[in-house]
Amino acid sequence: TLHPMQKNKKNRGLIAVIIIAVLLAQEFSFFAFGHRFSALVPFLNMTDGLSAKELASTQMGFDRSCSILREPAHIATFLLVPLVLELFWHSPEKLFTKYSIILIFGLLITRSGNGFLALMLVLCIKILQYNRTHYSIKNKIFLAFAILLAVVGAAYYIKTEQGAVMLART
Repeated sequence: TLHPMQKNKKNRGLIAVIIIAVLLAQEFSFFAFGHRFSALVPFLNMTDGLSAKELASTQMGFDRSCSILREPAHIATFLLVPLVLELFWHSPEKLFTKYSIILIFGLLITRSGNGFLALMLVLCIKILQYNRTHYSIKNKIFLAFAILLAVVGAAYYIKTEQGAVMLART
């Protein structure tokens, strides 16, 4: 018999892929037409007293896509759960799977400061765990390169205008 976590993997995966597809469509809409469409699900109670028209117009003016939820950090939090399950529960012997790469891409699209920080933490733990179980010189070099790339990349990103805005939001 399957563990309950394995039974629900397919449903979580489908929902996560749909959310990422909506994020991509919102980003494409912004870069092509200058605004994002609102994808809030009407029956979810996330209006805070705003009418549907007011909510849609505020969503269109956001500087970041947030798919079917109101805030990119909410999407990042939602996507982190299947990512952690995929990396540490479903495929602990692999460094990454196709599905985990799709989830990482989705987290990066959100441009959420909380999502970035959590993603860096999860990836550091995964790389360290993988390195402990797959001991070789090649993996040690990969680990050193990954840490160097993460530090240089984070330092560069923080110095950009987008990085400064992200830090101000966090």
